[in-house]
Amino acid sequence: MKILLTIFTICSFGCLAAHCDTRWADPKGFFEDETISEKTLRPGLRQISASGKRDGRPIRSHLIVADLSRPELRLEAFPGRRILVSKSGQFVWRSTVSQMLADQDALAAINVAFFDIGSTQASQGLVIRDGRILREPQAARPSLLAAKDGRVAIAEVEWQAFVQAGAQRRPLAGVNRPILGGDEVVAYQLPWSRSPGSSATFTRDQNVKEIHIGPLTFHPATGPGQPARRSGPVIEIRSDGSPIQIKNNHLVLSASESAAPFFRNVSVGQELAIEWTLENLPAELPFHEIDQAVSAQPVLIRDGKLVGGGGAFWTTRHPRSAVAIHPNGKQLIFLVVDGRSTSSAGMALGTLGQYLQHLGAHQALNLDGGGSSAIGTRTGGKSTILNQPSDGRERPFPTGLGITGP
Repeated sequence: MKILLTIFTICSFGCLAAHCDTRWADPKGFFEDETISEKTLRPGLRQISASGKRDGRPIRSHLIVADLSRPELRLEAFPGRRILVSKSGQFVWRSTVSQMLADQDALAAINVAFFDIGSTQASQGLVIRDGRILREPQAARPSLLAAKDGRVAIAEVEWQAFVQAGAQRRPLAGVNRPILGGDEVVAYQLPWSRSPGSSATFTRDQNVKEIHIGPLTFHPATGPGQPARRSGPVIEIRSDGSPIQIKNNHLVLSASESAAPFFRNVSVGQELAIEWTLENLPAELPFHEIDQAVSAQPVLIRDGKLVGGGGAFWTTRHPRSAVAIHPNGKQLIFLVVDGRSTSSAGMALGTLGQYLQHLGAHQALNLDGGGSSAIGTRTGGKSTILNQPSDGRERPFPTGLGITGP
């Protein structure tokens, strides 16, 4: 009888213990003088706190562990929607983790994106929500990609994108991008709040032509090699440099002076479109199946092996945020390590990678840290921040990541 009970003991995610990976999301043994507590938020979703000493310094960490193979749990990119200080030159809406939890009625959330913190507040690297692209990929900004069925992966993504006007098309340089080069067209949409016109620092010396389009129709990619597309009628065309306030399900195409002739024959009421594909993707997650994406850097674990690095960014202790993927590609860890306080010294990236490897990560990505690091849950209509943000309060940011469910 004792043997049978051992075989059929049920583990946290409901799998048989004989088939469970006992290393997954188990912090036991990483810290000296450790204290570990765990709470099941609902089936497939756990909250773990683990603290102790590492290299003689106190550390406090917070984990959310999600089983995305459960169809009721969903991973989503969370754009900001609460805070905008336009007079300071900011263009992008931001939110704190608490606000994202409340706005999305989410079960858990974590900060993600590095961003243009001193200027526009634009996210750095690929952002996709519900299949719609909100920021294009950037070199050296790896992306966490998610399908609707819970599969997740990390990849160095590239893209191809075009503006379509009748039978003509030309390359699209970016989406919500705080740069407009001399021969470029860039698309702007929420959470970017208003078009740059000629008033943004990066367009101030340019004669910019802007085409306001909406409402938009979304045409998702339907199979391998097919692009995704957003299209809509032209509402207005401006060349006076004044910005256009961007509404939900609208976008603005901003064209530099040398790119503007492409739109010479465009008129109000005509349908325009942008289309895009992603490239350099993992074989198990083709473009037409990608539903959500966020980006950060650097990759800390690839195929179960630590990825090294150097310089102060790697070797200095800071508050840290990270995301890790189970070898089966359908289980995920959100992790925040507190820092810059007497109760928690933070981690160097090398130590963070070791911690994630100890937790059983097959792939892991470092997220924006420092004062941005925040992780929280929402139960009974109340949002709770689990860590202690090093600024003494939550910092708003443009892109987070969350778990939603009934």
